Amino acid sequence: MRTIQLMNSEAQANNKKAGRAAMQFAEAHSLIPDGQCGSRKRHQAIDLALSKRLVWDLLILRRRAAGWISNDAKSCFDRVVHWVAIVTMLRFGLTWRVLSSMFNMLSSATHRVCTGFGDSKRSFRPPSAVPFQGCGQGNGAGPPSGFR
Repeated sequence: MRTIQLMNSEAQANNKKAGRAAMQFAEAHSLIPDGQCGSRKRHQAIDLALSKRLVWDLLILRRRAAGWISNDAKSCFDRVVHWVAIVTMLRFGLTWRVLSSMFNMLSSATHRVCTGFGDSKRSFRPPSAVPFQGCGQGNGAGPPSGFR
């Protein structure tokens, strides 16, 4: 089961603005590899599939041995390590002030479980000084924080 984080609307608006700015900066400065098609404008999965097929055809014609790893990155937004995301997003043109605000909110958040049976009465936080990692499913700044 995947946790979807519902954030304050003002925080989410700031996250979306920061995410768009980071992606525009990264695209303008060619910081994202061409093979990365997810969460990018003017990139489609069919282009990546065609590229993969052409590579395999070329390998067969040249009688070369090769391997291919297809990584689905399941639950990847839940596994983003904060310091890695911060370094990446600094490289993507965001300021320390913006990132500090975003990741302080994520690391100090209080969580509740919401199901079809209703919201939980009890809330929870990380059990130690080390905060929960991940940028959260549904975070407007999720895609640029997931690139490494």
